[in-house]
Amino acid sequence: MVKKETYHHGNLGQTLIEEAHRLIGEVRLNQLPMRKLAETAGVSRTAAYQYFRDKRALLTAIAQDGFDQLKEQSSLIDGGLPAHEKMVQRC
Repeated sequence: MVKKETYHHGNLGQTLIEEAHRLIGEVRLNQLPMRKLAETAGVSRTAAYQYFRDKRALLTAIAQDGFDQLKEQSSLIDGGLPAHEKMVQRC
């Protein structure tokens, strides 16, 4: 089955990741409920599971999103600094 890249309100996969980031600020990571995540994103639980087959897949996507953001932010730092120094600069 081919996943759709967009949902009626935009990119559902990215919306779920963003909502998960917000929810993780409210609950423990191991208590992140897929049902509540789907509810806050305004979609059915079934729709959420079409993008992420389980919580592990969602957490993997969240981690990848974090690494992508870190890479983007570190690329904004000027100079010939090594990668680990760039990370220190951003923190």
